Amino acid sequence: MLQDCLEVFEAFERKKREEGRDLVLDRYVPKDGTYILVDVESGQVLVKDVEIHYNKRTKELEGRNQLSFQAIQYYDYYSSLIDMNKPIDSKKIIHSNNFLSFFIKKDSIDNGKLTEEIIDGYYRVLLNPAQKYQGKKKTRELYEAAEEELGAVNAGLLGKCQKWITEHIFSLSEQGIVPEGKDYLKIFFVLGEKKEETKRLYETEGLRYLYPNIFNSNDYNVMYQGCIWGMPNNNMGLNSKKVYLEHKTRMQTIPYMVSREDVLRQKKLFDYLTALAAMGEVNVYFDCIRNEIDSYQNGKLPDRETHGIYLRLQKEKEVKIQEVDYVSRYPIKLVPPFRYHDYINRSEKYQKAEYGRYHKLEQMAGVVDAVLFSGWLQKNLFTEAKDLKTTDSTLKENILLARKSMFRWMHLGELNGLPEILDRVSERAVLSAVRENSLDLVSQRLNMRLSLQSYFKRNKEGVMEISEIRQLVEQKINGNGEEQFETEEEFFYGVGQLLYYLFSRSKAANKKMSMINPFIAAKTVKTIKEKLQRLFVKYDYDIQLIGSKRVKYLFAMICSYNKECEVNQDMMWAGFCSNNLIYKKDGEEKDYE
Repeated sequence: MLQDCLEVFEAFERKKREEGRDLVLDRYVPKDGTYILVDVESGQVLVKDVEIHYNKRTKELEGRNQLSFQAIQYYDYYSSLIDMNKPIDSKKIIHSNNFLSFFIKKDSIDNGKLTEEIIDGYYRVLLNPAQKYQGKKKTRELYEAAEEELGAVNAGLLGKCQKWITEHIFSLSEQGIVPEGKDYLKIFFVLGEKKEETKRLYETEGLRYLYPNIFNSNDYNVMYQGCIWGMPNNNMGLNSKKVYLEHKTRMQTIPYMVSREDVLRQKKLFDYLTALAAMGEVNVYFDCIRNEIDSYQNGKLPDRETHGIYLRLQKEKEVKIQEVDYVSRYPIKLVPPFRYHDYINRSEKYQKAEYGRYHKLEQMAGVVDAVLFSGWLQKNLFTEAKDLKTTDSTLKENILLARKSMFRWMHLGELNGLPEILDRVSERAVLSAVRENSLDLVSQRLNMRLSLQSYFKRNKEGVMEISEIRQLVEQKINGNGEEQFETEEEFFYGVGQLLYYLFSRSKAANKKMSMINPFIAAKTVKTIKEKLQRLFVKYDYDIQLIGSKRVKYLFAMICSYNKECEVNQDMMWAGFCSNNLIYKKDGEEKDYE
């Protein structure tokens, strides 16, 4: 699968190169800090006020508009360490990899961590890299091959860079530079106006560091048919504590080996992924048909059809591939569109939800997240359970229950198991809103639950729309008292209507929606009727004998309903939450509060 990604990446890179762009460098994100350019010949500071910072709130890279930004991108890319376990400076105070650059954390100057001894050691290693690898035969062989290809180090230029650093690094204020904070101070030496020559020199010195350090550990390298093979460093590790990763049944127990050429290709791919992750674009699609790559931040879904491979990235010390899967076909448009319908049809002051038709998967996912998960789902698809910052236990449980299925639907277009999961989640979300005593929220979530059931065809065939059921119930309670409920949907809708009416007659100062819970939890029609009869007796003191025919007719139809069936909680909730028909005046909807 990684090889497939690599092929798409290289095809996409060639396409960008034909357009005059560099796929990796265009997306490369230098770390937060202050960047300085120095003329290596004159020692003059050419640029000293470039501040680069990634704004996590706005998702913007501040400093990108600086005139020298592209040059800094290039120099920084070729000057960065593979990781902190492979430094030039053994003390890990200086974080650059060649003599043309000098990277330190700003506070290393004030706290005394950076010393002249460390600076001398850094340049001493860069002057004679072979000395650093003297005790490591395989690494030394890699460096010697690199030096044969790249040539020897330019000792004259190195000396000039070292001289400037030694004379100025502890007195930068004299140059008008005040390195404050805990981010980076990065100094780059350039060859005056010779921009292309400077870039070639940075690339050469970057490769001088890269070639001997490109593999995970050179101890595992082998020579095969004149080519060095080893284990790549990306998302891979093997040491004395990870012997379980070895293939004990093979002559070579290393789990994964590639040639030097291939590991360089793979590094370039991971450099690109690192740049995407640094900008928060952690959802990446490799389209194997178009040979293009699309990347999206959390909460954003593909805006065009995709066939290929999906990668979910996580930015840690290095980029980590958290999820990987094939995408057979990602459906941008919903066929048929999703209809978030107001089945409850409450008065306009409660219409806060985004009712209507949704034609794109991204839109449907957004409204489901907003209504059932309060907007918490998409931003917590991969958050550790212990790190979910919500005190709502039901919300947390629903996220943990649904997020895997929701992820596969939103990002891969797969529906497997999702209707059943959303059915459970929506039921729990409705009950959670009941505990909050929010009739508005209960209505929104119940409408979403019924809309999802309708969309995924989980409701029973032949079941009428709630609006039709409501009309039938209304006709019967306004009739002559001889009508009967003909369907279970009418019965449970009527039960919900009568429950709301009876609870509204309560003289309690604080009326809770949870009063309906014993009826929702009932297992049989008989139990519901018995509880309803006791409730009617409890509040009959406030029900007028004359003039309340709707109450009498509704109660009579409920009591005379003798069919045993599975309790339809959704229809009972629909009746309870809808505008109450008993209070309805002729020609208008009026709810009793």
